[in-house]
Amino acid sequence: MTGGAITVALEVVALALVGVFVFGAHGHGSWLLAAVALVFGIASFVSIGFLLTSFVSTSDAARGISSLIGFPMLFLSGIFFPVDALPQWIQDIVHVLPVYYVSDALHQILNSGSGLPLVDVAVPLAWADGDAPTAAAPAGGYNYPTQGRVEYVLGCMDDNGHDFANVYKCSCVIDKMATALPYEEFVDQSTFSKYATLGGEGGSEFRVDQAKAQTKKFRALQTDAYRSCGLGHEKTAAK
Repeated sequence: MTGGAITVALEVVALALVGVFVFGAHGHGSWLLAAVALVFGIASFVSIGFLLTSFVSTSDAARGISSLIGFPMLFLSGIFFPVDALPQWIQDIVHVLPVYYVSDALHQILNSGSGLPLVDVAVPLAWADGDAPTAAAPAGGYNYPTQGRVEYVLGCMDDNGHDFANVYKCSCVIDKMATALPYEEFVDQSTFSKYATLGGEGGSEFRVDQAKAQTKKFRALQTDAYRSCGLGHEKTAAK
């Protein structure tokens, strides 16, 4: 998410500089407030990107559906023509989308010289914070080390395919597990689950009742996370 947000931010800065120094554009309000509105907007757009990638299995499909959703959303944002000219049912849809409020905030700040309207902050923030039901969840209070997260994502991608969309989906899985399971318990349960089928005397300690209970708990949690994040049924190697 951070990488995508930085890329979008740099693109916006480049466009603003071209507008100011090449075309002589100037604003009547605070560029700092405009930057705040853009940050909220970028956060909401990246969040929508997470939502879209949870429904597809390849990066090509993710790009396609992003274009399918993004262009109409931009077209209906009020940038090209007044939203009031649209039928009421379309206006109702537009008033839920974050791009409308980002556009309005920039218009109010840079064209009218007014402040940043509260509603133009609240709606993009709601999208950014909500991340939609199937998007990547925050780590909830349990702090997982970066190394542990990366190792899990790599193993998840080994099982589900090294597709770009799976970077987000596998990250979503570990984030959701982190909301329910402290890291120490995650390590213990994932170890029990991984070696539950190990044969011989070496695997006997992983087949006792306590280990079986830990394995069952971990696999149930992982199954729910896979389903929520748009991945198929997890494979044994991912456990």
